[in-house]
Amino acid sequence: MYAIRKRYLVRYKSITMDDFVETLEGKEKVNKGDILITFPIYEVHPIKKYRFNQMYKKINKYEAITRATKVKAHQLCKQTTIKTNWGYMKGLKGDFLVHSTDHPNDKWIIKNDIFKQTYMLKKEDYQRTL
Repeated sequence: MYAIRKRYLVRYKSITMDDFVETLEGKEKVNKGDILITFPIYEVHPIKKYRFNQMYKKINKYEAITRATKVKAHQLCKQTTIKTNWGYMKGLKGDFLVHSTDHPNDKWIIKNDIFKQTYMLKKEDYQRTL
């Protein structure tokens, strides 16, 4: 099934030195030049600068708005661990496995409640998998 990411405001800042940040998935390594995003639901997530520029439009020095992005999404039927471009992610039954349509090897897991707040999907496209 396909889903479209909703447009919403995020806060962001550039990472000035290599470090680690605490996310919902656990501790993640960030590198100088990466962008740290804070979502409306107060989730913090690092992203590479080139991906930030593809997925967000800067409004000012500290805020950006999401670009409407089409993704493939499948709801998990069981607990699953996947290898992403930046490490491993675990998902629970009911969470969503999401694949970028622009970058087929780019995939990640989104918690069910966060997915429902940040993506729209068509009921006729609804599919459970894995």
